[in-house]
Amino acid sequence: QQAHGGPPCWVRDAGESYACPGCPSSGLRERPRSQTALASRARQGLHWGPGQGNGRRRESTALSQEPTPPTAPSTSSAELEVRLLRRLTSVVLAPHDFEEGLRVALEVLCEETGAVLGQAWLPSADGGRVECSRAWHGTAPDHEGFHTFSRGIRCVHGRGLPGRVAKSGRPSWIRDVVQDPDFPRAPLARAIGLGAGFAVPVPSPGGLVAVVELFFAEPRDEDAELVERVASAAAHLGAALERLRALDALRESEDRYRL
Repeated sequence: QQAHGGPPCWVRDAGESYACPGCPSSGLRERPRSQTALASRARQGLHWGPGQGNGRRRESTALSQEPTPPTAPSTSSAELEVRLLRRLTSVVLAPHDFEEGLRVALEVLCEETGAVLGQAWLPSADGGRVECSRAWHGTAPDHEGFHTFSRGIRCVHGRGLPGRVAKSGRPSWIRDVVQDPDFPRAPLARAIGLGAGFAVPVPSPGGLVAVVELFFAEPRDEDAELVERVASAAAHLGAALERLRALDALRESEDRYRL
């Protein structure tokens, strides 16, 4: 670039040449800089300032700072898992029996995930079905009717949302339970305004403890991170619930012995 006052000088930036607008002798307007040139300056941490089209450059204060490391996309879901584990641990450490511990666990899961209704299904004595337990949590009065209806259903392994999870041992998500052909409670779900639903197994070293199903108030595409975090928390919950059930059995045995 030549000194101002001489012949017009030209600035070359990222393959773009344009007349230096600061040269009074140029008599030329500044050629619009392309997006490529602007991007090049941004990468260098350089911006054109007002009245600085004369080839001088100033550093952008914001861009000259040390870059902030990007936040991991899974941070919020990881925090959800930590909160779930902390709250569920406090549930099972409290003096609950098995059913009450399961009910409070469902309440925690609903509060942390935004679900409006939660239920738990338990393996039947013959091991071929799952049956809806008395433990549940709802956020609206008409949810009780849905739970009562569920209590009358026996899902064989592989059928229905809880039956599929009981058979596969893996979580399952339904975008809209009202539209799912393998959801026999669809008419009632429509009546009370349920949308998406998903279920996760609650395993323990001794086998399946329960299947937890959670419902939302609107259809939703599958949230894989949410499912993963809930399933992880449920895996930790299983052994704790198994201990509560063993304590229930011990108390019943002691009561019979006293009689």
